[in-house]
Amino acid sequence: MVATIQTRVFIPKLLDPKIILEELQAQLEVETEYIESQYKLMFRSWNTPAQVTKTYSSTGGQMKSVTGTDDNRALWADEGTRARIITPRADNPRGLLFFREGYHAATVPNIVGSRAAYRFGPLRVTPAVTKYEGIKPRNFTKVIAKQAEPRFHRNMQKAAIRGATKTVKSMFQGQRTN
Repeated sequence: MVATIQTRVFIPKLLDPKIILEELQAQLEVETEYIESQYKLMFRSWNTPAQVTKTYSSTGGQMKSVTGTDDNRALWADEGTRARIITPRADNPRGLLFFREGYHAATVPNIVGSRAAYRFGPLRVTPAVTKYEGIKPRNFTKVIAKQAEPRFHRNMQKAAIRGATKTVKSMFQGQRTN
């Protein structure tokens, strides 16, 4: 489960590529931090949050950021789980399952963020085998990528303009006009 954003970089020969690439690299790190913060919103109410990994690279005129997690719980929430039969654990001597009637999930499909999950209602006791409807896909990665993509391109363009402006200013630094 990863969100990947990338862009191609074209620098005219008149401009100093080093200054522009420094600006772009700094902005790429900022955008990667933003995506990481969006993933962390997903896990903020978890007792043990998933670890988010991030990498960024710039090779051959292409800048790329990969941010995500390999935690199974996050994958299950993101992609959902299928309906299945659940049974009591082996150490349950009575062979019964106990549930509360109601449940509010910590996350909602297609919305990044989480809140405290809670159960409510009377206790329900069921026989040894019960059908569980599964988890609806939350689509966090798709939503995060969809929100981050326009922001990423807009801010990378601004970073390129900042770098080009610095290059032009450095070219004329020290020269006076009458």
